[in-house]
Amino acid sequence: MENWLDRNYQAPVYSDLIHAALIAAENKLDTQERQVLQLFYGHKLNEQQIATQLDITQS
Repeated sequence: MENWLDRNYQAPVYSDLIHAALIAAENKLDTQERQVLQLFYGHKLNEQQIATQLDITQS
């Protein structure tokens, strides 16, 4: 029974679950929110640089 369970119901890989949750959360963001995330995490810009580039207030 244990072998069958191991073959057919493997434990989820937590990094896969986190990745799936991040994708689901990103899909709920509007375009400008996605741009902010990309500029902050992808391009390592600070808040002031992002606000200037997107022509938005820093808050």
